[in-house]
Amino acid sequence: MKIKNHQSKIKNLPMTRFYKRFTYEELTDYLKEIERKHPGHVRLESIGQTEGGRQIWLCCLGNKQIPDERKTGFLITANIHSPELSGCSSALCFMEYLLTHQADHRQLLDEVVFYVVPRVNPDGAEDFINSRRDNRSKRTMLDRPNGFVTDDEDGNGLVLQMRWPDKNGKWKEHPKDPRLMIERKPEDADGKYYEVAMEGHFENWDGKTRDVSRPGCRNADFNRNWPANWHPSEWDDKSFGDYPLSFIETKSLADFIFRQRNIFASFSIHNGTFALFRVPGYKKPEDFPASDMRMIDELAKEGEKLTGFPAMSSRQYCVKSLFPHLLPGLFPDWAYEYQGLLTFEIEVGWGYMSAGVTTEGVFADRPDRMGYLKYKLVEYQNKGGHTIFHPWKAFRHPQLGEIEIGGESHFDLLQIGPNLYPQIVESVRKMVLYMADLRPRITIELKKNTVSDDLRSIVATVRNEGYLGTQITEQYRKFFPHKKPVCHAIADKGLELVEGLPIEETNHIPGRNHLEKCYLVRGRGEFRFAFESDKIGKYEARVTI
Repeated sequence: MKIKNHQSKIKNLPMTRFYKRFTYEELTDYLKEIERKHPGHVRLESIGQTEGGRQIWLCCLGNKQIPDERKTGFLITANIHSPELSGCSSALCFMEYLLTHQADHRQLLDEVVFYVVPRVNPDGAEDFINSRRDNRSKRTMLDRPNGFVTDDEDGNGLVLQMRWPDKNGKWKEHPKDPRLMIERKPEDADGKYYEVAMEGHFENWDGKTRDVSRPGCRNADFNRNWPANWHPSEWDDKSFGDYPLSFIETKSLADFIFRQRNIFASFSIHNGTFALFRVPGYKKPEDFPASDMRMIDELAKEGEKLTGFPAMSSRQYCVKSLFPHLLPGLFPDWAYEYQGLLTFEIEVGWGYMSAGVTTEGVFADRPDRMGYLKYKLVEYQNKGGHTIFHPWKAFRHPQLGEIEIGGESHFDLLQIGPNLYPQIVESVRKMVLYMADLRPRITIELKKNTVSDDLRSIVATVRNEGYLGTQITEQYRKFFPHKKPVCHAIADKGLELVEGLPIEETNHIPGRNHLEKCYLVRGRGEFRFAFESDKIGKYEARVTI
């Protein structure tokens, strides 16, 4: 489909502010600042409060003179996983772009309200920024003996790796750089070998057990907690939640979506290997309406061109020999299958992408895969990239004895370097604007004709000039057959509706199509007609008789 070309203006933004990792307080101050600076286009509110007492901020962008119920909604979420700070920054940069270039997007801001949740998981992000401990979404301590937990043991503000010599160890130094530990090969017999673990300690230690593979905390994943193919974690019974939407953060976001029925599209931003995720994930395309799958195929191909990222389903996001990769409880699967939204998700990169590794390279099925990838990071760092690997330094560990701390910073591995930000924010901007341009676009025309002295006929023509139909997806129509558009015919005082229903359910209007309704009125006064549908809001026109 032909969509207008949005020329790049990202280079004009003060992007250096987005390189920083916003704390909760800094993020809150920033969002309040843009609300003050753009009172006509920004509304800040909270959709929930976390266990830590932090607000889950929602930033609504659009022309506030036009009520939300007269606009269609576009949901953007980021930072559902604690380390994915670049996703939060990308969402902020898109907001900054749109507000800086209001004049270029006047019609868009009149017709669409962007619901932006830049940090779905403020507690997890805050813990990750402050402690740098391993934390997928939510870290919960377990009451178990000898459980190993990651932490900053030497107090240098970093969580790195620990190593200690072991003739039966599984690890050895990389021959070109001792900071990098690689797996010992089966044929390795002579040499110095090590055991390696992330920096940390044992909780409830018995004074002798040293099993670093025994976790002392639960690492929950909020993007496995949605009511689509949900099941208990295969590792323990809590990582994916007690039941779907069992976490405050996921329930708060779901409640907002249930409440805000005008949302037609969602776009989620993650850190990870470059990819543009399309649906379906855990199911096969033939399980869904064929027209949806054809449409999503076409949009995914265009998305690849716009972002430069390969489009794929979540089942393809792994080393090829591991197909199929059926991830449970994913937000995009739920948003499409059970809400009927046009849904895409993007992975905007991490250390490997900053080092120039491609998606194909990350998922290459080769025996030395991880050693190859990690050495690419070392080369990137040696050429001036952000610091990921550190020299080994001796440390007296209170439980493990004489060890060394150094090697890889998992925190910094998960972040993208400043060299990628221009590409990332441009990819996010292009994809969001492309999806927004697909929205249904409703106009209403009323034509009156004289039948007799006191009778007039009125023809109401509702045109959808957008690409998407008012149902957005056939899956929505299939899952919500009872939710049909409604036409309202309102004859004000002095005018009688003689023919035609005052309230009438009608069919959805396909993209680039129209609907007509005919009425007969008697008398003098104002006649109003409104067309209302869940995903697009309410549109109204009036004529005086």
